[in-house]
Amino acid sequence: MDRIRELAWLSVSRACAFALMAIFTVMVALSFDPVMAAKSGAVLFLIAAVALWMLARVAPTCNPRRTEVWYMLDPHEQPAAVAAQRVIGTILADIYRRFAQWALAAGVALWLLSLPLSWI
Repeated sequence: MDRIRELAWLSVSRACAFALMAIFTVMVALSFDPVMAAKSGAVLFLIAAVALWMLARVAPTCNPRRTEVWYMLDPHEQPAAVAAQRVIGTILADIYRRFAQWALAAGVALWLLSLPLSWI
């Protein structure tokens, strides 16, 4: 169970790192206007939070054999078909929710940062 959680964490964090890199690139491209950069970062983080929340909602019903976690598990570590969907789906949903909360917090923080920047 710990190995599945560790691999699920690795899988989701890697995907979120790519999303973070894309958001950061957009913000750097808009760095000539700090207010626009902060607002666009906020919107993109909120979009990422919604996407992660939707993934958390459908994770328990998805086929576990089509997840990156399943492919990273060694054949002897893969749970039985009956338990695999419940175990992997529940763990993935939990991790997606956690990353969605962090993305939401980053989006709100950037939006709050854009307020004083717009007054200057």
